[in-house]
Amino acid sequence: MSSLPELAPHEMLKLHEIISSEVTCTKKLQASLGMVTDPDLKSFMERSIQLKKDTLNNYREFYSNSEQH
Repeated sequence: MSSLPELAPHEMLKLHEIISSEVTCTKKLQASLGMVTDPDLKSFMERSIQLKKDTLNNYREFYSNSEQH
């Protein structure tokens, strides 16, 4: 098992801010998706939402692992 670097308090705070921003952006994209009629734009937004969800999962996993150390 690889060891994770221990984050300083200010780094944990910054990570929390990034996660909060990603959540807000994802929610805004999801809320706007129903209003979009252009298929290309809708497809782009759906891909963006999925990528943001994947990124959030990675951040949360990292955050959880960092808290345990």
